[in-house]
Amino acid sequence: MKTAKKIDKLNEKSLARISPLVTPLITHWRRPKLVKVEDDQLVYSIRNRKVLQDANQPFEPLKSFLKLAYIEIGEKAEQKIIKFAERWGVLGICREHLLPWSHNDQPTFSDNTLLQLHFRNDRRSCGMPERNGDWSEPLSEWYLWLRLAKAIFSLGLELHQGRNGKAEHWNFMGYKPAYYAGIGKINRSTGLPEPELGKTIVASYVTSWLEVTGVKPRFEWLTTGRIFSLGVSAPDRLLSILGVQIMMLINRSSGLGICTSCGEWFLLRTRQSLSRNVYCEHCGKKAARRDAQARYYKRKKQLIKTGLD
Repeated sequence: MKTAKKIDKLNEKSLARISPLVTPLITHWRRPKLVKVEDDQLVYSIRNRKVLQDANQPFEPLKSFLKLAYIEIGEKAEQKIIKFAERWGVLGICREHLLPWSHNDQPTFSDNTLLQLHFRNDRRSCGMPERNGDWSEPLSEWYLWLRLAKAIFSLGLELHQGRNGKAEHWNFMGYKPAYYAGIGKINRSTGLPEPELGKTIVASYVTSWLEVTGVKPRFEWLTTGRIFSLGVSAPDRLLSILGVQIMMLINRSSGLGICTSCGEWFLLRTRQSLSRNVYCEHCGKKAARRDAQARYYKRKKQLIKTGLD
């Protein structure tokens, strides 16, 4: 099966599990109007155009990004990256550290005492390099993040199917068998982690992606209601969106939920909807049956009491 078809198939499976009541984990971001390549740099204008997503294609940014990862480096790849950046936005790479701009994010102004405590070590925001009045970032960083997304996605797909994953992807992610000796099972002949250990390692890769791209929980209290989402205070959020979408696709989930039994956050599973009670994997069906039975006896008691009255 070709990679593009694998992406489409996984996308369709994930879409089938999405509840219309689930709020997108990252709600909005912006993209530049003009993008071009000069030498080894992707040059772009200020990000002032709002990204509009198709509600029926919530994973389209990640799907398009992964397709870029299978194009050989060259002029064709550069043109594809330009079109992608014009549609979905840029990475936002810090000129000093070659990391996502959000890795050292700081509000320009705030009277929030908690934020002042957090930034009291005088952490300064990192900047992005300007080129003739426009912003720019190295194309080499695009190729790096494309390969990272490709490796994590491919390993997740293989592990879902009970396979160990390809050595080339593990090696690119820096996997070293000796580091995991005694932690989990490793295939003696290949040196690759068995699926159970592999899933733990890939989960750590996704967590690292979210951390380095500055993904944080955000709470908004508006006149229209209260909203919980994941977000980032940096102007460029594309890498944050891609990280969250990788997390969702690997988990084959539609959003976040709070377990009715234990009250812990967890990623929704197949056919779970926030329109009814949801339970994490630890509490599971046992807690659901217990609560259903409790509700049944409560209704029965109320009916008996109503009859006596």
